[in-house]
Amino acid sequence: MRMSSLHVFVVTALFGGAAGVSYGAELTQAEMSKLIGGVQKCWNPPATSTGKVMVSFKLDRSGHVIGTPQTSGVQVSGEKADLLAAAARRAVLRCQPYELPAEKYEVWSEVNVNFATE
Repeated sequence: MRMSSLHVFVVTALFGGAAGVSYGAELTQAEMSKLIGGVQKCWNPPATSTGKVMVSFKLDRSGHVIGTPQTSGVQVSGEKADLLAAAARRAVLRCQPYELPAEKYEVWSEVNVNFATE
């Protein structure tokens, strides 16, 4: 049986602001779970591939994706890299807007999501 997993990392030091800047507000576990659940409900990986891909994207203050999500670090068995990357980008785009606390915008303004199928 093929398993799929999803790991979401909100990176503040590298993406939410200047490197090394620490913001007082961080996402709570419940807020992270809401973001993860939001993306996960739209994640429909290709049935014929196993692998990993990271999607990076920026959000505006209303939780909508700005521009086109970028993929990197594609690790896939066979020649299915494009299918896996496209499925991950679709998941990010389909599930917007993301409902996150406005007062913590600097924390979640840029997000990296790691998608994996096994």
